[in-house]
Amino acid sequence: MLATAAARPCESPRRRDFLFWLTGGAGALALPGMLSGCGGGNGSPTESDGNPDDGSLDGARRHAAIAAVEARCVALDAQALTPSAWLQALAAFMQSEPVYAEVGVEEEALTVWGVFTDGRVHLIDRSRRPTPAEPLAAAPEPIAQAARVELPKGRPARLLHSFGANFVGQDVVTRMSGWLSGKGYAVRGGQEGDARLTALRAVRGDGFFYINTHGGVKRIRRGDPTSPLFYSIQSSTLVDPALENTPEMRDDFANQRLTYFTAYNGITPTSRDTRYGITVHFVERYWSFETDSVVIINACNSANPNVASSFLNACLNKGAGVCLGWTEVVGDPVVYDAPAYLVDRMLGVNEEAPESPEQRPFPWDLVLAEMRAEGRDVFPHPDSGLVARFVAHSRAGRAHLLAPSLRHVEVDEYQRALRLVGAFGSVQGKVYIDGTERTVRSWAHDLVVCDLPDSGPGSCGPVHVEVGPHRSNVRRITEWRATFQYRYRESYHVGLRGDGQFTMRWRADIGATRDAPGQEPQWPVREAVATRESAAQITASGVYAPPPPGCAISWSGTARFPAQVAVVDGGGSTVMFSYLRINTADRTGAIGLALGAQAGSLFTETDCHGSHPVATPAAVGLLHGTQEFKVPGTTHAIELPALQVSFTEDFTLRGDRYVDEDGEVHLDWGYVTPGEPPRDDDGV
Repeated sequence: MLATAAARPCESPRRRDFLFWLTGGAGALALPGMLSGCGGGNGSPTESDGNPDDGSLDGARRHAAIAAVEARCVALDAQALTPSAWLQALAAFMQSEPVYAEVGVEEEALTVWGVFTDGRVHLIDRSRRPTPAEPLAAAPEPIAQAARVELPKGRPARLLHSFGANFVGQDVVTRMSGWLSGKGYAVRGGQEGDARLTALRAVRGDGFFYINTHGGVKRIRRGDPTSPLFYSIQSSTLVDPALENTPEMRDDFANQRLTYFTAYNGITPTSRDTRYGITVHFVERYWSFETDSVVIINACNSANPNVASSFLNACLNKGAGVCLGWTEVVGDPVVYDAPAYLVDRMLGVNEEAPESPEQRPFPWDLVLAEMRAEGRDVFPHPDSGLVARFVAHSRAGRAHLLAPSLRHVEVDEYQRALRLVGAFGSVQGKVYIDGTERTVRSWAHDLVVCDLPDSGPGSCGPVHVEVGPHRSNVRRITEWRATFQYRYRESYHVGLRGDGQFTMRWRADIGATRDAPGQEPQWPVREAVATRESAAQITASGVYAPPPPGCAISWSGTARFPAQVAVVDGGGSTVMFSYLRINTADRTGAIGLALGAQAGSLFTETDCHGSHPVATPAAVGLLHGTQEFKVPGTTHAIELPALQVSFTEDFTLRGDRYVDEDGEVHLDWGYVTPGEPPRDDDGV
C-alpha cells in the first residue's frame, strides 16, 4: 500500500487511503500516459528540466536513475541476501536518489516501488528467477504452421469436367460456380463438359481452376520399374483423325503434350470412349495461373507424388499457389463431396454440412485437417484395397483462402484505431465499418489496422474487409451507452452531499470465435475502455450545522471528470477511469470505475476557519473490490475498484444498484441495451 496523506479525523482509514490515491497522492494522472503505451508522462503536455524538488523531471535523469537501480539490483544479487534484506537494501538505495519522491516495499509481492517526483511509478520485482530454457532441437515445419495466408490475385474462375451431358459431377460444378460468383469471382462461361482442347489451351489468368476428369499413368520405359511415370488427364475432345492433321495438333503431339485417353465417359454407367489427354508438357506450353491461385485436379492419382509430381510442379511453376487432388484411384461420392466441402469452407458459404453459427472462410490447410479428422478426405477403393486421400501440394510456407476471413476485431480507443485479426492476404484491400470505408493504416496478411472515429458513421456496427471483389465475413463493434446516477451522503457530517452522474460508452467485438473449421465456437472475455465522450460530473452542496459551539461546514463546487483516453489527448487535472469486462460465455462481467484528480482541484469546503479544497464529494470507494483490467490496444493493465455486473442473453447490461457498507456511496443504473450485438449469420 502506498503511504497516505494525513486524513480528516472522521474518515475511515480504508476510504482515505483510497481517496488519497485518487486525488493525486500516487500520481494517478500519470497512469493514462503509462497505459497508452506512449512512453508515459502524457498527463502533462511536456517535461521540463527542473530540479526534483519542483515535481518536474526530464527523461535523461529518469533513465539514468532506472539504470542505476538496475545496476544496484545486479550488485545485490551477488550478495546472497535474503529476499527481505534484498528488498530493503534496494529501497534504501532508491531513497538516496533525489528523483524519487516516495519509495516503499511490498514484501509479500517481493516488490520495491518508487514514485518519481513527477508522479510516475517505478516497480522492481524480485520474484523467482526464471530458469533459462534448454535449446530446442530443430523440428520439421508443417505447411500449416505459421503459414502466410494468401488470396488468389486474380478474379476469374474456371470450372470444367471432361464428361458428357447430364453427368452427375455437373451438380458440383454448378454449385461451386454459384458460390464463387457470390463471393466476387468472375466464373467463365461455357457449355457443360467443356474441357475441350481449345478450352484447355486457353487456361490463363485464373484465380480458381477446377477440373473433374480421368487421370492416367504410363511408365516411360516399358518393363523398367525404375522408369519415371508419365501422367495425363483427359480432355473432352473426342479423338478425330481429321483434327490431328491441323498444325497445332501435330505440334502438340510432336512435343508430347497430348495423349489418347480411353475411359468411361459418364454418359451411361458402362459407356466409354477415347479422348485426348494432356500432359505436363501441355501445361508448360499453354497454362498460366494468377499468383496464389487455387487449382483442383479432381482426378485419380492427381496428387500422387510418385505419379504426378511433374504435372503438379508445372502447375505451381505456372503461378498456382496450391494444387489439390487425390493420392490414389478414387470413386464417388467422395470424389465430388470432398472438393465441394473444401471450397465451401474456403469461401465460408455454409451450404455443405452447414455449421451453426455460420462459419467464416478458412485456409485450405485447416480445412484439410478438419476433413482428415472427420474422414471426409478418404476413399478406400473396393478393388485395389488402396486408400485414396485428398491432399495438397503448395508453395513452401503458404496457405491460401478463397475469401478474406475476419476472426475478430479489437477497439483501440487510445489510438482511434481498429485492429482486424484474421487472414487477408498480403495485397492491401479496403475496410468498411457500417458501410463506411475507413483509412487503412497498415496491412499484413494476418493483421490490418484502420482508423476508427470516436462517434458518428463508421464508429460501430458491422465490419468487413474487401480485397478486390472478394468480401470477408462480418464482425460487429457492439456498443453500450450507460448512465449511472451517483450520490454521496456524508455520514459523519449529515447534510453534506455530492450528486452527479457517470455517462459512459464502451465498444467491443463480443462475438464468438473459431480458430479452426468445425470447431465449437469459443466465447471470449472482452474488455473495453470508455470512449472519449464519456465523463462524470459531480456537484458538491449542503451544510453541516453541529450543535453550538460547533463550527458549520458547507460544500460547494462542480467538477467534471473526462474519460481517461481524453485526458491522454490533452492533459487535465481530473480523470474518470472506466473499464468494461464481459465474459461472453456466462454473461457476467465487471465495470472498473474510479475518479482521479490532482490535489486541490475539486470542490470547496468552508468552515469557520476559511475555505480549502476537498475531494470527498467524489468518493467512489472500493466498490465490490479491486480487479485488474487489461488496456485494449496495449500490453498494460490497471487495477481499479470494480462493480460486479451481469448481462442478459442478448448482452443487455442488467440494471442494478450499489450502496457501500457505510451507506454513503450510491450508484444506480438501468438496463442498457447494446447497439449492434453479434448475429448468428455474421460468420464465426
